[in-house]
Amino acid sequence: MLYSKKRNLLIIFSIIAIILIVMVSVNDQTTENPDTPDDEVKGEVIVGGKDFTEQFILSEITSIYLKENGYLVEEVSDIPHSKVIRSALLNNHIDLYWEYTGTAFMNYMESQYSTALVDQVYTKVKNWDEQNNVKWLQPTDINNSYALIMSKTNADRLGIHSISDLAQYMNEQNDQLNFAVNQEFLVRDDGLDGLEKHYDFQIPPNSLKNIDTGLFYKALENGRVDVSLGYATDGYLKNKGLEVLKDDRAYFPPYYAVPTIREETLEKYPDIKKLLHDLSDHLNHRKMINLNYQVDVRHANISKVAREWLMSEELIPKIDLELFEETGK
Repeated sequence: MLYSKKRNLLIIFSIIAIILIVMVSVNDQTTENPDTPDDEVKGEVIVGGKDFTEQFILSEITSIYLKENGYLVEEVSDIPHSKVIRSALLNNHIDLYWEYTGTAFMNYMESQYSTALVDQVYTKVKNWDEQNNVKWLQPTDINNSYALIMSKTNADRLGIHSISDLAQYMNEQNDQLNFAVNQEFLVRDDGLDGLEKHYDFQIPPNSLKNIDTGLFYKALENGRVDVSLGYATDGYLKNKGLEVLKDDRAYFPPYYAVPTIREETLEKYPDIKKLLHDLSDHLNHRKMINLNYQVDVRHANISKVAREWLMSEELIPKIDLELFEETGK
């Protein structure tokens, strides 16, 4: 459709601009680790992160843990598109970041997903990325899958509890619903176009609200939209007034969070593999929801949340956080 072509051209130009910004950012930032004397430094690494809360937290946890284990770490977070951060990894602008199995399977491999593949996605992307000199390390059970979310009151009133129910409503009712999505979902292979084809319905362009990911739940709360894109690990989902629509025809693949790292970096610093395995061992889906909840709902400082979690898991020494200088993230 013409609408899709226009938005695809827009994102292509946006991606080019963002890649240039990332390159400048990496070159301009100063790598610091005041806790590690120069004669004890094991190496220097650049940790990347995408532009939403969970990625801020994962990159911060990773950076703190590597610093505590002797590495100079530079963080390049807030990268606003998966293909941009992927490009940064492949072009040696970052050394590692947390990626999601479904993102790689659908968008980088450009594979077609079916429920028969649910237990194979990690292995397939891991093996496929060998050719790109990218290593997928130990996966977590953090499944940050896409989700469509409504207020429970609205869902009950309209009888919409699954995406099939939603598709039927959109096809049969003149009263169209407003949807909140972000720019990336508009152009991804596992995004809006694929969802509409899979469930056989279409959202009119004037019913789509392209908004920042961080504003999804506010838009639902204030009634600006009826249905919002969301993620299965969102901290806001602890709110019992929200309902996640069942993906009853299994459109979305699993999106397990996994540390990905350049093979060259891993060969240079082999002990990073164990350190990242430590993090994967201690992280899980429930803990990730709670971490996201602390930042998004309780508005806690990301650096403090990350350090408190590492201390609670006994991965780093405990310190008095009242005396700790926060970074203000």
